Amino acid sequence: CADLAALAVEAAAQGHGRPRASSADRRVSNTSSIREDHAHNNHQHKRRYLRAWRPRHSHDAAEATDLDPPADDHPRMRLVLLTKHLTPEATAANTWSPPDSAAFNLRGDNYAVDGVKQPSAPMTYDPVESFVVFAPDGAVRSVADLPEIRQVTFDRGNFDPFPPDDAPPDDDHKKLPRFLFISINLPLEAPSLRPSRQGSKFAIMCCFCVLSDYARAIVDREDDASRWPAALQLAETWLRTAAVDPAMNGRLKGIFNAHDTASIPRVAHKWNSKPVLMASNAAFGGRARPGISVVSQGSHGRGNTYVEINIDVSESFSYIARGAIYLIQSRLATMGPLDIALTVEGRQHPDELPEALLAAITFNNIDVAS
Repeated sequence: CADLAALAVEAAAQGHGRPRASSADRRVSNTSSIREDHAHNNHQHKRRYLRAWRPRHSHDAAEATDLDPPADDHPRMRLVLLTKHLTPEATAANTWSPPDSAAFNLRGDNYAVDGVKQPSAPMTYDPVESFVVFAPDGAVRSVADLPEIRQVTFDRGNFDPFPPDDAPPDDDHKKLPRFLFISINLPLEAPSLRPSRQGSKFAIMCCFCVLSDYARAIVDREDDASRWPAALQLAETWLRTAAVDPAMNGRLKGIFNAHDTASIPRVAHKWNSKPVLMASNAAFGGRARPGISVVSQGSHGRGNTYVEINIDVSESFSYIARGAIYLIQSRLATMGPLDIALTVEGRQHPDELPEALLAAITFNNIDVAS
């Protein structure tokens, strides 16, 4: 009740308790009204629509790209590439940085006995590219499958592009997918007690990762996966089975960590830096909690396998959690560095502990509204 009250105070607008429209919503609303003008204003409203979604400053993003070409005046998907900085900068706009794995405390070797956490080992996948996709027609459940996304990620990544199908396979990542794609669907509209409807506007935070040098060295050195570190074994099992095993899927944990806790709403403080299972509510009878992420597997040419982890906040999170995330995303542009990390929950020693990061990225002042 306290969380709900806090959410209502922070999210409700003046008069009748209706949510206050964001600046982006007002721009889109203005654009919609322009579309209804007479035909002689057609050229003008097109220019205003495109301007509404252009980055405010040239240094705010590396590049903005149209995805699927629109039919008539239908809103188009837009992709904004974020600029990489080697270290987080509180004043840098629309950038990302690779975080230090050791900054995340996860379950240690004897966590089941002593409850002690320890710094994570190096992550299994390193981020190499990040971008935001504006989706005007609702959440997108398979971002990595879009041809335009594949072209952007592989053209700009710091690794070789996909070889043709007849090229010899790359064996140095055997038993582990070479690439990991993380996409998080964030609704740009205030949360509702009802499920999201078609036509809702979404910003999709995307992180494209490649198998890390740490993991690649272990795979090269040891063919027997049972001799890998426990966290790497668990990651391999999860990546291989999560798409078809709801219980294993439910062991994925997300970590949200704002470096400046004063910048986030009070209702979100209890989740800051705390690993949270990406799973549905506990079932009766002690049954395992099924995962809420949509996991898909694919390959583009031999030796170039990938796994996408797609999370839809509007579909899978509680009303309180959706409200907290909505309040946070309205402050993303000014809150400074924000870590987003994933790990797989380890439960048994020595087979699954200590835990280690699957992947992580630090966002800096992301203005999803613009």
